[in-house]
Amino acid sequence: MQQLIIEIVKGHENPMPRTVNKGKENERVVYDQKAYAHFGGAFPQEFRLSHDDHNNAYPVGKYTLALESFGIGRWGDLEINGRQMKLVPASQELLKAV
Repeated sequence: MQQLIIEIVKGHENPMPRTVNKGKENERVVYDQKAYAHFGGAFPQEFRLSHDDHNNAYPVGKYTLALESFGIGRWGDLEINGRQMKLVPASQELLKAV
C-alpha cells in the first residue's frame, strides 16, 4: 500500500516571511516553508506550509499527515484543512514500505 510522504529537505527548511492582507487592519506576517509531497512519480511536488510563527517550522525529515489535518468540507466531502495541516514523523516501517 502506498502512503503519502511529505519531506522537508535540507537547505530548503527555513521559513520565509510573507505579509497577508497588506495595508489592511488585519495585516499579519506568516512564514512559508517549502515541503515536497511524494505522490509515487519520479519527482516529488513542491508545495508550501504556512506557519504563524517561524519557530513552528518543521525540521528536515520525512512526515505523514496527522489525522487532525483532515476535515469534512461544506458540502460533506473529505478535505485537507491547509490552515490546520499538521505533520507527524514517518515511521521507519512506513519508509521501508514505500
